[in-house]
Amino acid sequence: MAAAYLPAGAIKHRLKHPVLVGIILWAIGHLLADGDLASLLVFGAFLVYAIVDLIAVIPRGDPAPAVVRPLSDLIAVGIGLVAFALFGLWLHGWLFGVSPFA
Repeated sequence: MAAAYLPAGAIKHRLKHPVLVGIILWAIGHLLADGDLASLLVFGAFLVYAIVDLIAVIPRGDPAPAVVRPLSDLIAVGIGLVAFALFGLWLHGWLFGVSPFA
């Protein structure tokens, strides 16, 4: 998701809509980890929303952004790893009461 807010790199060039792809991956990850009805409804709704939105923007024919800064990919991956570590190791358990790595 971080690639969407940085100058265009290879990630943004290939995905075109990195936020929607990030939401899809996030929802699938939570659906695989959680099996209760509430999780199915919440994360299933996010998954359906992101897939429908991604399908809806394809016919628009938005051109892929030209790669401006390849360094943006390294920065995006770094931001993603830091956010994953913060949420996975501390914030997720504190905010939601469930620690993903415990």
